[in-house]
Amino acid sequence: MEFDPTDSYKEKYLSPPIGDGWFTFESFDINKGFEKENPFNLAFAMDKSQVEEKLGKSVSKNQEDLVQAYQKDNHIIIIFYKNKWKGIETIRIRKINKFDAKNLNLK
Repeated sequence: MEFDPTDSYKEKYLSPPIGDGWFTFESFDINKGFEKENPFNLAFAMDKSQVEEKLGKSVSKNQEDLVQAYQKDNHIIIIFYKNKWKGIETIRIRKINKFDAKNLNLK
């Protein structure tokens, strides 16, 4: 889990933080080895084509990169693939931020 100072969060994100504390929840990672059900029915054994069946086409500019971003509603799911997209190492989930909106043409 990753937290960001609330003032920094307000500068980076399109949506306001929930609550008014000093820190705001920003993202969370699920690493290979997690044995419970993953969000969006993702499995660590999936390759890129299987992930895209669940999440749609990657919104990343470089489709050859082993780190790919996917948009699902107002969230970005970042998948860190193993070599040659044969499995997943890490799943990161967070809200869309201003960088995503500008550089990946997301809303």
